[in-house]
Amino acid sequence: MTGPTAFEWALTARCDLNCRHCYAEFTTEPELGPGGQLDLARRLLRTGARSVTFSGGDPLLSPAWSAIARVLTEGGASVQMITSGLRLDDAAVAAAAAAPLAFAWISLDGLEATHDAVRGRPGVFRAALAGMRRLGEAGIPFGVMTTLLRPNLSELGDLAGLVEERGARALQVHLGVPVRRDQIFLDTADRPAVEDAVFGAAARFPGVTVGDNLGYGSRWDRLRPSGTLDGRAAAGFRGCAGGRQLAGIMPSGRITS
Repeated sequence: MTGPTAFEWALTARCDLNCRHCYAEFTTEPELGPGGQLDLARRLLRTGARSVTFSGGDPLLSPAWSAIARVLTEGGASVQMITSGLRLDDAAVAAAAAAPLAFAWISLDGLEATHDAVRGRPGVFRAALAGMRRLGEAGIPFGVMTTLLRPNLSELGDLAGLVEERGARALQVHLGVPVRRDQIFLDTADRPAVEDAVFGAAARFPGVTVGDNLGYGSRWDRLRPSGTLDGRAAAGFRGCAGGRQLAGIMPSGRITS
């Protein structure tokens, strides 16, 4: 296969939360139903897909997510998931273990008060921690994804220590992308504080990595995720993989680069 072998699939646009920094924009195209999703999963396998990450919205709101995961894993693909953790109850974790899910990413954007405020719903921080506990008990490896914003910048080090204590394999940090006029987003004047926060967190938790939109240069390269599931850093930044190794899939089934 000459095209992408890794896909991030937004199974649904539905979400329980109203995050201030969310940049997900979906068209009015109808979402695929379970039958269409399973057909697409089989097509991905036929074209050589090796890794599929479920996102959204929240993928746990897609009724067929576990059936799709089973089809993909039985076909030899690795399946990951990005979720708020709000719906990681016992039944969801049991389904993830049965699939089996290779890795789960839980979104945490600060400590409790900050996270709940950013996500627009009280109790989501504690729900995420409970989901992490269930994943750990089920033997499913997990990591945490954090969007770096003005309210959580000073909390990153403490968050890194917390998620390591809770058993996370990695803490992947991404810079919040300004999608509207809101003081929540950082700007170029905050660069020194961002650098101090990220490297301070990495000193506390070796599993800290950074996304492609955060930091450039050899010092940052050691924090680049390798694409594996162990939280290790890559040898260096090799540019965006979109369209070459990685493609996105909309809830409608439309594939984007």
